[in-house]
Amino acid sequence: MKHTDAFKAMMRAKMKGRKITWGDKISATKMGEKNAAWKGGPTTYRCLYCGKVFRDHEGRKARRRFCSISCGLRGGNRKRTSEEDKKRRKKAYKKLYCEKNMEKIAFDNRRRRLRERANGGTHSYGEWQLLKYYMGNICLCCYRQEPEIKLTEDHVVPVSKGGSDNLDNIQPLCNDCNMRKATKTLDYRTVFFQMR
Repeated sequence: MKHTDAFKAMMRAKMKGRKITWGDKISATKMGEKNAAWKGGPTTYRCLYCGKVFRDHEGRKARRRFCSISCGLRGGNRKRTSEEDKKRRKKAYKKLYCEKNMEKIAFDNRRRRLRERANGGTHSYGEWQLLKYYMGNICLCCYRQEPEIKLTEDHVVPVSKGGSDNLDNIQPLCNDCNMRKATKTLDYRTVFFQMR
């Protein structure tokens, strides 16, 4: 649709003295460093995947971590996390879980103590230390030694299946092997004594 000359003249008269709107051209005085939103221009960054240096504008909300889309896809488009970060997150999750499930944890601990008492048998901390020393301070399943791992008390016949807490039902295993064994009845001591 074409406007008539009379209509154009009327619109010019109405628009006279008005400020520039978003659709109009911005004058050269508001470009670059003179613009109120100027943040310092393009900055150089290093790509997290290929290591190439690339330029990006600092005014962006989130800076780019990869130089291209293909590097972002290959790099997983996420920050690399160190082992300390993983341990910290795991510890925070465990703390949060304990806070949310305090009653359940207390109930499970109370039930286990009652089962141990009902099945009978006890041993002291000194007896446990002596047993570890006698077995060479090694895990009887994976044969790793004490400074490398922390040995835990494993019941050969699990307490849940009627096993006692006597020293003749205890074997030293590392935490990983103990968790893997779970509620199975496995005696690693026989293999250990056959090897000696």
